[in-house]
Amino acid sequence: MIEKTKKILIGIKNKLKKLNKNIRIITKNTNKIYIIILLDILLCKILYNTSSYEYRIYEFYNINHNKRKTYLSKYRYELKRKIHNNKKILNVINNKEKLNLRLKKYLNREVVNVNSLSYKEFENIMFETKKILCRSINSKFIDSYKIFNLEDFRGPGFILEKIKDDKLLLVEKSFNQNKTLNKISSSLVLINVTTISNDNKSEVLSLTISFKENDKIIKGFIDSKTMCIKGHLRCNNEIYKEEVIPYKIPHLKDIITYAKSISLELSEQKEIEWSFALSENNDIYLLDANIWDDYEFVQIREYLNNSIGILPKYKNILLNLKED
Repeated sequence: MIEKTKKILIGIKNKLKKLNKNIRIITKNTNKIYIIILLDILLCKILYNTSSYEYRIYEFYNINHNKRKTYLSKYRYELKRKIHNNKKILNVINNKEKLNLRLKKYLNREVVNVNSLSYKEFENIMFETKKILCRSINSKFIDSYKIFNLEDFRGPGFILEKIKDDKLLLVEKSFNQNKTLNKISSSLVLINVTTISNDNKSEVLSLTISFKENDKIIKGFIDSKTMCIKGHLRCNNEIYKEEVIPYKIPHLKDIITYAKSISLELSEQKEIEWSFALSENNDIYLLDANIWDDYEFVQIREYLNNSIGILPKYKNILLNLKED
């Protein structure tokens, strides 16, 4: 009983620290009064189930009730996710080897488990391609992938040992990415398309890019009308660089069509974020599929039209699919 009480008190203390931190950040960057922000945060908690962090990053202190209610909060999203998630498909999505097997006809290339290769087969791949792209079976591509270059090792055997030590067992020939994407980052830039689907129809909920720089994962928002990156790149929802790079994403319409087609293959799972790469020859490669969880990022105000959140679009897509 005492331990349980301690945990509750520690939890309350941590929440109060986060609340104070978020209010301090807001008051530092605006002319708002601490107590006014505190009361408004509590009101938003009651009306919209938003946290103080969501209140801050969505800039609720600058928008009215009619706009605030258009935002998809974590609480609302978790309720929807319970309805949309399919446990059988989650087992496929969370195991990338099973996912590749299920979607084999959409991969456009060979991806193999390194344990299924003989040493000679692996050696031939390395001598032929010089570089190899590897990833974990149980992690997101963006979190786990590495590219190994033969020039950096004494031989293929050392690469194979490193792959197995790092448990990056899914391997494929490396490729050079599209030149426009290479201007955004020399690291592999993923084009992420989130779809919501039923048995015979699919709609796009959001479009983003993501790439790694050192240990950081950088994200960018794609405007669905212009097909260009809109606003700042961000890391953990905070501005990454002051520079804005409004590059137009090449072949995005083709990638969207591709994503919609693939989504019908896993239509038991209503909501999926598909991650693609685009080669220098403009080949579209499906690299990953995950449960979408970017509702915070895509609702940052500089990405929105007239500060309207994603909830109306979310509901409209579900309604259209239901009517279909």
